[in-house]
Amino acid sequence: MVDEGSDLDVLPTFSTDDVRNATKDSNFNKGLGPDCFDGSVLTNNETLGNKVIREITEALNGARIPDYLRSGRLVPL
Repeated sequence: MVDEGSDLDVLPTFSTDDVRNATKDSNFNKGLGPDCFDGSVLTNNETLGNKVIREITEALNGARIPDYLRSGRLVPL
């Protein structure tokens, strides 16, 4: 049982800068995962990277993962 005043009751909030900094610290020199998403797009293409970073930030702050991210089909255009 969780106490009412527990830290688990408060969700952290993330800014786009938090997510952008996390992507800068990520190693994209690996093979593609099962979703075939090349993470280097977040750093190599500023326009597309900003769109994806905003989508990720909204998902984190909404405490839910949109269906299109769960299926691995990210189409931000």
